[in-house]
Amino acid sequence: MGAGAAVLSYGLLIAARIVAAPPTVVAPSGPPVSGAAAVPPAATVCLPAAPVVGLGVVDPFHVPPPAATQLNADGKVLYRQGRWDEARAKYRAAEAADPDFLAPALNVACSFVRQERFGEAIAEVLRLLDRAFLPWSEEVLSAADLGALKVRPEGKQLRTVLSEGRFRWAEGLQGDVILVARTRAPLKLGTPGTAEAALVLGPRQEIFAWSPRTRRYRQLTSEEGRVLAVARSSDGRRISYATAEKLIRGPGSGVALRGVVLKELELGTLSALGRGILQGDVRSLQVLTVGTGFAYRIERATGFVTYRFKDGGLEPSAVPRKLSAAVSLTGHGVAKGVAAIPLPGGCEGTARDVRDANAVATVWVRGKGRGPEITIGGPFGAGLTGLPIP
Repeated sequence: MGAGAAVLSYGLLIAARIVAAPPTVVAPSGPPVSGAAAVPPAATVCLPAAPVVGLGVVDPFHVPPPAATQLNADGKVLYRQGRWDEARAKYRAAEAADPDFLAPALNVACSFVRQERFGEAIAEVLRLLDRAFLPWSEEVLSAADLGALKVRPEGKQLRTVLSEGRFRWAEGLQGDVILVARTRAPLKLGTPGTAEAALVLGPRQEIFAWSPRTRRYRQLTSEEGRVLAVARSSDGRRISYATAEKLIRGPGSGVALRGVVLKELELGTLSALGRGILQGDVRSLQVLTVGTGFAYRIERATGFVTYRFKDGGLEPSAVPRKLSAAVSLTGHGVAKGVAAIPLPGGCEGTARDVRDANAVATVWVRGKGRGPEITIGGPFGAGLTGLPIP
């Protein structure tokens, strides 16, 4: 994807809010990331009154104002004309209009590559990744106009930063609350018709981790907004999640999911532990916790089959029938919220799913014996295990 097209794709993607208010902190362990800023200190106080310095962003659901997106769009026009300096001026102005809007930084990097100013391009990429490794590492990898950078000597530095940045982004995730949140308002599917229909899903949902020590978010997936459900292992060290491409809806209440993919991820390294594609239409999916891992009970029109990951792939596997589901997903989404779970990482308190008077899903966090709840997950909806399909 060229940077000109990138403006359209990234125009509503959001970035970081930098909040400086460090309380008592300790230095993190591990090597620094090449070419990036030093890892910020990790807070030791649970549920501080306001966000503090740490990994991640304060508001990943922030939408840039029209002035910033217009400047970015103006830069796109100049970019397509090869007027690099003028395009960069517009991109810089867009970022100045909204420092939380990071899409212009990627476009600036692409413009430098088009001029073969590779050192300046890599500097822009490093700045971008340092602010929000995900989703921007995925965007960097897929940006066609950065292709020339990737095959040059500077590309080795970029690959090193991407590898080290993943481990850096994973630091301390076991102490965070895991949730599914919408980055923007979801696409509505409308009223069922009289004939079967395959509807493309657009829930705009990804998995985030929220730290009770810094009150910052880290995005953990970049799945084109198709994450429908997430479960956490009993030891808190890994997650399992499901994505789907289409909703199959027929007359009456018959619904199913098509193009379902299951993935397992290790939180300590953000390394993929398994990936499996479920063939056929899935009427229901139950994620079961088995020991410190997962099993999957899948219902299709032909009946139920249970799977587990082995050597990175799904294989049929018998599990005790008495196991209850940690998460249940159907064509209606994850309809049932979580009553309450303890905060991870030694923080006293709970996180729970709530529905407000308008049936908007969100997550509340509250410390033990402390005042009002902290609402997390943004204005578009969030759930500890998933959300209903709109």
